[in-house]
Amino acid sequence: MQLVASFSRPPLSFTIECQVIFHLLGDPIDTIKNLLCKLSACEDTARFWEDECRTLLNVPIQDDKDYERYLRDRNWKALAIVTDAYGEWGEDQSARDILYNALYDLKGTLVCQEKIMTAVRQTARALAADRSTKLLPIIVAQTLFIGAIAIAIGRLASAGRSMSSSRVFINVEVHGIAFSALYFWIIPAVFLSSVIGVSQTEAAIPRVLRRFQIDLDRLLSPADFKLSNGFRDEKRLALPKQIEQLNDCLDKDQRRIFSGGVYSWQPLKGRHHHTPSVGPGDIEAQNAMPISDCRISAVRQKTNIERHLQIPPGKSHKNPIRSIPEFTAQNIVSFLAVMLGTATAYLISGLVPPGGMMGCRGIAHSLMCLAWILSALVDVLLISLFRTNSRKLIQLFWTTFLKDVLITLATLCGIIVTQAGVLNRCSCYTNWGRTGLAHPWMPDVAAMLLHRLDTAYPAITFTSIGIELIVIPLFICFRYNRAIRVFMQRDDRTSNAGWLRKPYCGLQRATRNLSNISPSRYLRKMKSNIETLRFYKKAYRNQSEQLRQPTLANSNLTREATDG
Repeated sequence: MQLVASFSRPPLSFTIECQVIFHLLGDPIDTIKNLLCKLSACEDTARFWEDECRTLLNVPIQDDKDYERYLRDRNWKALAIVTDAYGEWGEDQSARDILYNALYDLKGTLVCQEKIMTAVRQTARALAADRSTKLLPIIVAQTLFIGAIAIAIGRLASAGRSMSSSRVFINVEVHGIAFSALYFWIIPAVFLSSVIGVSQTEAAIPRVLRRFQIDLDRLLSPADFKLSNGFRDEKRLALPKQIEQLNDCLDKDQRRIFSGGVYSWQPLKGRHHHTPSVGPGDIEAQNAMPISDCRISAVRQKTNIERHLQIPPGKSHKNPIRSIPEFTAQNIVSFLAVMLGTATAYLISGLVPPGGMMGCRGIAHSLMCLAWILSALVDVLLISLFRTNSRKLIQLFWTTFLKDVLITLATLCGIIVTQAGVLNRCSCYTNWGRTGLAHPWMPDVAAMLLHRLDTAYPAITFTSIGIELIVIPLFICFRYNRAIRVFMQRDDRTSNAGWLRKPYCGLQRATRNLSNISPSRYLRKMKSNIETLRFYKKAYRNQSEQLRQPTLANSNLTREATDG
């Protein structure tokens, strides 16, 4: 329960906090999937700005390459976190397009670009200071959780060898560890929530974004510089006006709840808006559109990127972990995290005498896992039914909330009932009457349990914990490296995830070296080396023969002189 209490909850209302907790316990598959979706959206935004900042923004060449890299990184990280902040209202695409248009149209005006980036960096520092990313409390909570399981296994092993074994039902305690393994998915779920973090208060992000609009009004005065007629109106620049229109969404609390403000439940995230294409000469018409329609068409965006980027798009994306399709990765990771704990519970309970995967407790594990899978499927069905009508969003919220409460109570009550003794009847100890009674006080059964407490049970348990605690987080860190750096940046111009850069760059170099090696190229190189060796061997033989010719001639002369 300490890990559940450490799960990050957005400070929107007490009802929302309760919904986040019940959704975590009642639908862990959808919770982990939505957290991965949040990281994926930020990763795409960060990659976009990292590619674009290479050509849109001029960074002075420094003697210190680390400082030069810092100057480049702070620009795209600032743009990414500002864009992601609007994502809580579903307007991250609009914010990205508006900022990209402004920086692209001002590409030849360094003073104007620097003024925009000054406002962006100030806003990014405020957003980074507001975001709470807590790692130490999560590490402590996970250590206590894993330590409690290790202590339980050690206590059972010591009790079995002592005289107190007659008062301890070792098999029942082992089954208790198996039921605890069902909740191993809480480890990656809490890790994701701690990395993404949440805002401190409900009004913090809207206040910072409104301040961003004020900074642009103050820094970008039309009298300071001259622009093309398409990028300015009669009184002020189009960028502050577009940001002002974009900030109209900040007062819509309901939209924030359903469009991305609750990271573990995003029913409207990914909903596409079909907007007309905007040509390069239609900027005045674009400024007059509603902000939800003020988007760059995909054709124009692709043309601008291909025309102005010196590095082709996708060249820096040679990460084998990123090669997996996003939708597939999210579903596999979320489903694997839940099913791994269920498989661990199956194995542990199946190795308790009389054995068998589908005994009484195996059926209990199956029912709990089935409840979580059905909860995820029902959630998809509810979203498909209610998301098309904005008037039914409140019904969607309360229906999902009720579903999560029922699933949570069902699973928790199932664990309480199983521990109360319903699974300790004789039929469960005889495999429905197919085997003899396997009582833990019998010498042979006790010896088998003690042996497995030293070997099989710890190996299965901590292998599963290792995958949940190390393998899945490492996969997430390498796949969403930039998103984690964006979320964990601080307002003192440093990053809590700077340690990720070295292993990520090492993986990129290794991947680049492997991608440059092909079987045909390797065979051609091997053939060339063999031919080179043959050439030098032949040359050595010719040289040896040439050296031997005078020696043979001298020896013949000596022999003739001796004979004479």
